[in-house]
Amino acid sequence: MFTFVTLIYDKILFFPFINILLFLYRGFLLLRIPFAFGFSIIALTALIRFALHPFFHKQTMMARKMAKIKPQLDHFSKKYKGD
Repeated sequence: MFTFVTLIYDKILFFPFINILLFLYRGFLLLRIPFAFGFSIIALTALIRFALHPFFHKQTMMARKMAKIKPQLDHFSKKYKGD
């Protein structure tokens, strides 16, 4: 069981990120950019954030809506405290 989980983790999560990181690193080396590995880490982080932006945006919008209706929820929880 442990090896199966490790295999899935490696094949789905770890190796693709390492391959993307190495691709970016080689691209920055080809462009002769100093500190290529650091910039490749930054670029990979930016790519991941860009890919996950729709989820972060939706979470932020839901948090704003909940903050907007929080006074009403507090009122109802105080009103129906015994129920």
